[in-house]
Amino acid sequence: MAEISGAWARRQRLAAPAVGVQAPALPEPDRCTPAEAAEIIERFKIGRGAGPVRDASRPVPVPGASGAPSRKPTCADYIRLFGIDPGESYDQQAAA
Repeated sequence: MAEISGAWARRQRLAAPAVGVQAPALPEPDRCTPAEAAEIIERFKIGRGAGPVRDASRPVPVPGASGAPSRKPTCADYIRLFGIDPGESYDQQAAA
């Protein structure tokens, strides 16, 4: 105990509750009125106002940037966009 008496005393001092310290009270939080809450729920479609829940296991069509439905890219798309033919081997592409 003689070896650790200084550290032990420090730990006890730090663990003791502070006496006579006045901490400022937190301000009262802003609360919305029931009408404001209803407006938020309607605006952001939260809870029952959200409408039917979509089944996440079934994909839905998402239109592309042009507004046309998205599709799986073809070999011609890869050649046009990246200059790479997916049908060629890596060695053939590196030689080109």
